[in-house]
Amino acid sequence: MSAVKKYSPQPLDGITEVNMFKDDNTVMHFAKPSVQLAVKESFVVVTGIPETKELKELLPGIISQAGPHQYDYLKKLQEEMKGGAEGAAAEDKKEEDIPDLVETNFEEVSNKQ
Repeated sequence: MSAVKKYSPQPLDGITEVNMFKDDNTVMHFAKPSVQLAVKESFVVVTGIPETKELKELLPGIISQAGPHQYDYLKKLQEEMKGGAEGAAAEDKKEEDIPDLVETNFEEVSNKQ
């Protein structure tokens, strides 16, 4: 911690979360972190308890924070979700199909009763 103190970072208030994007499309998510900044050195200190989460777990709120490396993954994810929705819609349509009518003369059946 003494190495950090030599930069004299100042606390930044009002930061409710910090997300650090990793190359494997996961995110180190800090909820309610303590953030300090040393402006002159462009040095940021984030302390807290990180959770590693999948990028899709943090959707849709994380889209505005995503960088160019995440856009390809997000496009792929969107196509998968779109394909899954189309598949589910086709399955629902199959269930809604009207069954074939049975070849029965209903008048004969009603006369037998």
